[in-house]
Amino acid sequence: DFLMPGSMSSSPLPVAARANHMPGPAAKALSTANAVTLFSLVPDGFGTYEDDDNFHGWQVLGRVALTGNQAEHAAHEFQQAVDRVKVLGMAMCFEPRHGLRVVDGGHTFDFVLCYACQQLVVYEDNKQIAHLAAAGPSENILNEILVTAHIPLPRQP
Repeated sequence: DFLMPGSMSSSPLPVAARANHMPGPAAKALSTANAVTLFSLVPDGFGTYEDDDNFHGWQVLGRVALTGNQAEHAAHEFQQAVDRVKVLGMAMCFEPRHGLRVVDGGHTFDFVLCYACQQLVVYEDNKQIAHLAAAGPSENILNEILVTAHIPLPRQP
């Protein structure tokens, strides 16, 4: 089953039929990112994890600060997850395994991504500003960055 953002319909729509664009300030932050933090998240708990080490309610397994080419590459992969969407549809679950934090122009942008559920939630200064459809295959690329940094990966779907 797929759920459209802001809809109770379970029929996928062509992207042209519904907007699925990264909000402008978040897109700018991703496109100019030269320092980011990549998170490995535990996809359990429905986003209600309240310990000090959480990322928008998801337990953090680990994080790595990235700069230069690695930062640009990770940020590009989060943007590409939205750009690759051809048919707008999302699974009804949300079990994110990756997060990204970018600071730009005095604002903090957080991205919580679930490839299995085909969803990306975007925050600006801790306020949700978008819930978008997303598409892989970037999960392997992000996992490679985490493994190289000796950050544990969550259970895979």
